[in-house]
Amino acid sequence: MKTSLYRHFDAAGNLLYVGISSSAAYRRLMEHKNLSAWYFLITTVKIEHFDTRKEAEAAELKSIRTEMPAHNVTGKPKIAKVKVIKKCKPKNGESKRHAAARYYLSCYCTQAEAAKKFGISQAAVSKGIAILNARKLQGAAK
Repeated sequence: MKTSLYRHFDAAGNLLYVGISSSAAYRRLMEHKNLSAWYFLITTVKIEHFDTRKEAEAAELKSIRTEMPAHNVTGKPKIAKVKVIKKCKPKNGESKRHAAARYYLSCYCTQAEAAKKFGISQAAVSKGIAILNARKLQGAAK
């Protein structure tokens, strides 16, 4: 079955996410809109097509391991996760929500892991991520 590999990039050209889809890539992009806090950072999507899902899966895994997209969790080397997590601590005066959101955005973890680390709900992490993303977009617009 034909399958597409897609890469999402932010305005600075940073790779945000790599994924595959056997459905239309646009439909998968809309799923990220509803499920991914980093969706609003996407400015560019690049798509590659493969004849089989197996080929696309191999290319996806290779891409995740070599290009290190910011928001992929599965497929990344575990050592990178350990190094980043140890460095991520709340800043002076920073709320738990913002610290957890910053932690999620800079580490290879899930929102649930960030929420657990900071003792808050996953919804609070999501809200913090939305606030940080909005601030980044406002800063980029200036």
